[in-house]
Amino acid sequence: MRATLEQTVAAKDAGIQAAVAAASQEVSLLKSTVVSLRDALDATRIDGEAAVQRSVMQAQQEIDQLKATAVSLRGALESARIERDAAVQKTLVQSQLEIDQLKATAVSLRDSLERLGIEHDRKQQAAVRDLYAENLQLKQTVSSLREMLQPPPTSS
Repeated sequence: MRATLEQTVAAKDAGIQAAVAAASQEVSLLKSTVVSLRDALDATRIDGEAAVQRSVMQAQQEIDQLKATAVSLRGALESARIERDAAVQKTLVQSQLEIDQLKATAVSLRDSLERLGIEHDRKQQAAVRDLYAENLQLKQTVSSLREMLQPPPTSS
């Protein structure tokens, strides 16, 4: 009985030792799994942080490029506006000069036309006076010639 008891205790001890060994092995396996999961988690966190950092850097670079583009376009727009304003101003000045020249030409032509009209009227009046004087002189000449050509009154 003692032997049976010792065998039973020994068998139970062997079972316990096997269970302890199995549990110890499982604990070791679980520890190594936890360590590798921790390492994987750390690596994932580091990779995630690196990816976030890369994304932030890329976004910042894109923002900087967009800002530079906006500044460049704003400058180009301002230059175009200045050029357009200068062209409009130049056109306005040229148009005003042309208008002033046309006004001066119109005044000059009006004055010339008035002078020509006055000269023409004077010449016409002088021609009418000359014709009238010539007509009068011709009438006097004709009258005088008639008198000369008329026979003298005869006395009967």
